[in-house]
Amino acid sequence: MMFFVRTENPSISKELLTGQCLEICNPTKAVMPLPSKKHEIFVSEPMGEKRVTELAGIGEALGSRLTEKGFSMAVAALGQFLALRKDEQKFMSWLKDICGANLKQQKECYECLKEWSEAFL
Repeated sequence: MMFFVRTENPSISKELLTGQCLEICNPTKAVMPLPSKKHEIFVSEPMGEKRVTELAGIGEALGSRLTEKGFSMAVAALGQFLALRKDEQKFMSWLKDICGANLKQQKECYECLKEWSEAFL
């Protein structure tokens, strides 16, 4: 994937090959990463029978841990998200506690469910 770098001087702007997309508005301040393709796909359609691993931030390892705890389907994670009243800190803490998700994974999953719920609920 690429980082998109933008500085005050457009002639300095360039793309860097890295692990995710990010826009830098000036040389010293970074902003929120752009959503992943996985995120974009998930939020673009109804939940249906999607597995928990289809959520942004949740790969096979975290998906296995969530499945062991009874959260094999994305709708189960959505239920927890709603039960926690869409509270970012509570949901991210729950995700860390239940499956060991790191901060990046927690944030990606939260943002994915937040955007999906805004579009479909």
